[in-house]
Amino acid sequence: SLTAKKSSSNGNKEIKLPSQSSRSLQSFNQIISSNQAATKPEGKQSTQAVRITTDIEPMKAKPNFAFAESDKPKRYIIYMAIREKKESNFVRGLGKCNAASEAVRNCFQMDQTRHVTLYEGNLTSDQVHNLAFRGDFEMIKIELDGWKPWDSGCCLKLSRDSENALKDLLSKIDGLPAYGGKRPCDHISIYRKGHTNHPNPEREFARIRQATMSHQWGSVLGVEIRIKLLGSSYDECMTLAAC
Repeated sequence: SLTAKKSSSNGNKEIKLPSQSSRSLQSFNQIISSNQAATKPEGKQSTQAVRITTDIEPMKAKPNFAFAESDKPKRYIIYMAIREKKESNFVRGLGKCNAASEAVRNCFQMDQTRHVTLYEGNLTSDQVHNLAFRGDFEMIKIELDGWKPWDSGCCLKLSRDSENALKDLLSKIDGLPAYGGKRPCDHISIYRKGHTNHPNPEREFARIRQATMSHQWGSVLGVEIRIKLLGSSYDECMTLAAC
């Protein structure tokens, strides 16, 4: 099976790359639910405060999976997985989107999978095997700046500073081709057209953008750089760098 290097403050490890599979979308109501989990300290004498979970974390990667070896290049994406505060302008904005239109809920980017695409391109098995993040990786604040003017979905654009910071991080991944592929680093998809049979999703996307035009989306946190096959499940990925 194919493995690749992971770089973090804990040193270098070898990580197995997962294989492709399909995963059904969660319902929008599950996605924006505010259920919280608490961790109770052990022992009667403990004075440690109970920690309430207030973050939506990236989907956990499946252990012990690997991409199939291939002599032909395959399409991969490298992306920044994000952490979202449940009590935040970002999550409140998702609720406003839901209130604006129920017709395209199946286009909604499901919980724990929202991300910023850093790179999309064709890579060989050898290229993927040799990818490695150079240096240490620290959590990064990603500022949001309203909607992209795209008809094909609802995508939040990043501030210029956040876009440049992510492009800088992408440049620290050794083993990527010098040319070819896409390197957007500039948006987070909230709704994507490919998941619906609605006769006019563009109208619904425009309605959502208009209803939330004045909303201040705030920021999210970039916590992990991952790679996966385009179109595969988000738990079938390799971590290149994590904080």
